Amino acid sequence: AIEGRLTKDWREQNPDVEPASELLKRIQAEKEQLIKDKKIKKQKVLPEITEDEKPFELPESWRWDRLGNICSKVTDGFHNTPKKLDNGRIYISATHIRETGVKWNSCLYVSENDHQELYRKTYPQKGEILITNRGAGCATPAIIDIEEQFSFQNAALIGFNQGMVNNKYIYFLILKMRDEIMKVFVSGGLQPMLSNVKLREIPVSFPPFEEQKEIVKKVKKLFAICDQLEGQITSSQTNVEQLMQSVLKEAFSQDEKAA
Repeated sequence: AIEGRLTKDWREQNPDVEPASELLKRIQAEKEQLIKDKKIKKQKVLPEITEDEKPFELPESWRWDRLGNICSKVTDGFHNTPKKLDNGRIYISATHIRETGVKWNSCLYVSENDHQELYRKTYPQKGEILITNRGAGCATPAIIDIEEQFSFQNAALIGFNQGMVNNKYIYFLILKMRDEIMKVFVSGGLQPMLSNVKLREIPVSFPPFEEQKEIVKKVKKLFAICDQLEGQITSSQTNVEQLMQSVLKEAFSQDEKAA
């Protein structure tokens, strides 16, 4: 999917979509306007991606770029630990972030004052992506799927214009690259850490926006098939175990009769 092979036929049928090079220009223009309007801070210019950083060739309409150039927001949560309450504003840590999504049903709570202090630092929004940046689950992504305000700790947040960058494509990309991210960009040994600086430098294969949506559609369909097959395998294993129990029961029954 992230090499463009999954959508080869789609590209042949849709040759006139806006190429990634033009899309990246629009993303950059929007970021410059946001900086001008003082909605985001100006970031350090990222280095060009070297040939050694490109693990495979991309289709002509795709481009290599760094994650920080695609995103309008790369930040992290609070580093101090606020007092936990039985109720209040939603607060999550790295332990609540899973590949399958955020575990909101086991979330923590903090006071309104602590929440506002934390929330103002990052402003997490629905559709943006949380990435654990400390501990054993480092580099695990999850898409924010609630409207309600919350704050977080031990995670990074990446945000972008979702009309130009498909959040599920970026999510699948990070999920696919997680082992490489751990190897190349995470530091800290026994206490792994993925800094915002390193997160922004991650090279990504970036397709046209319409193709991003097509890739997500195809990957989700393939995942559904995998889930179906896994269910069939589990069902078959259960049937085999039940059959084995019946055979053993019958065997012991015959032995008792013979005795």
